[in-house]
Amino acid sequence: MKPLLSIMTRLENVAVQLHGKLLKRWLGSMGIDCHVELGVRFVGHDGIRLGDRCYIARNVDIFAGGNVNHPVDLGNDVRIREGCYIDSHGGWIRLADKVFLGPQCMVYGHGGLSIGRNTMVAGQTAIIPANHEFSRTDIPLRDQGEMAKGIVIEDDVWIGSCCTILDGVRIGHDSVIGAGSVVTRDIPPFAVAVGIPARVTKDRRSSD
Repeated sequence: MKPLLSIMTRLENVAVQLHGKLLKRWLGSMGIDCHVELGVRFVGHDGIRLGDRCYIARNVDIFAGGNVNHPVDLGNDVRIREGCYIDSHGGWIRLADKVFLGPQCMVYGHGGLSIGRNTMVAGQTAIIPANHEFSRTDIPLRDQGEMAKGIVIEDDVWIGSCCTILDGVRIGHDSVIGAGSVVTRDIPPFAVAVGIPARVTKDRRSSD
């Protein structure tokens, strides 16, 4: 059994290496030493940029469609774990260097999404820079269009698991968003924010 597993592992490694070489020709841009697992789906491949040493795990979907160059742009050392769904949805997504997305995150780019350096986003978090119009009652909700202001998440932010980040907010650098929180308004730098909706409970620079 062990020799068979060893052979299978080697074959898989070879397949991943060949896959990487094909992607380097196929994507809009791809840096050095990237590792893209088998089972990753790219749509709009020429609009996707990967920086150096990016890692993308199995069963990740990345959709790039919009009117800007590289609607999905990943910096250096970005890590995206299993099952993430990333869709520029006519806008754009920028992940700066060393951003981490945990398993099964949903990340959209309708109104533009910027995530700063060293930010960590735990699993099953949804980041949605858009909202449906709902002011009228005489026509169906689906026919009222969308608002899309965009989302900015600054450097060195930690977002806990199962959070929801909604359109129009800025999350300041060095802040922490507690697990399960729903962010509906701006969060200042160095804040700890928790709850539905998320409210600031602490300044990380305070000794209290």
